[in-house]
Amino acid sequence: MSSKTDNEPTTEKPRTTQARSKVKRTRILDSSRRLFAHYGFAKTTIDDIARKAGVGKASLYYHFEGKEDIFRAVVRLESDMLLEKLQQTVDRAPDTVTKLRSFVTARYNWLTKLKTLNALTSEAVEELLPLANLERKLYYEREIALLESILSRGVAEGNLSLPDPKSTALVMLSGLWGFDSMFMMYSHDKPLMEGIEGMMDLILWGMVPRDGSDRDQT
Repeated sequence: MSSKTDNEPTTEKPRTTQARSKVKRTRILDSSRRLFAHYGFAKTTIDDIARKAGVGKASLYYHFEGKEDIFRAVVRLESDMLLEKLQQTVDRAPDTVTKLRSFVTARYNWLTKLKTLNALTSEAVEELLPLANLERKLYYEREIALLESILSRGVAEGNLSLPDPKSTALVMLSGLWGFDSMFMMYSHDKPLMEGIEGMMDLILWGMVPRDGSDRDQT
């Protein structure tokens, strides 16, 4: 005898449990991010995180090995979100120069949002950035690859003139990474953004092909 019950899925409860676990993990990460941003890594305790997330310590340790593991997960989450945003922004831009400018603007719009939403203090930034940079090494490679792809396409289309897109991407991002710590700690973002835009003007001036008359004047 076949019945409707025979064909009903039996994984409803596991799926519900999995969904609840994911929600709890997300809540732990969101709470941790805000605590790290406000108090720094050293002053934030596991008890603080559990209390703010509304979970027991046993539940917290079910998802993470400890505070260091939580911090690494927070950095990975933020890095993934940034790279996704950069890719979306670059994909929408119509040409190489706009893609490059959009890449830079999107980075600092994201950092501004990160700083504002998490109420980052300068003391927390000073402590957290070196720790985050250790974890972000993998993401630096992905960021370099994305910028290299923009530069390579620009060269292929004749919109840019440069000998080595990968080396150029590394140099450009080294400059931007240097700005990151200043940007996160500085209370006035507009002057820094103007400085970054000026740097981009200079970089693009050197990469965009010009006619002979322009070269004669340089």
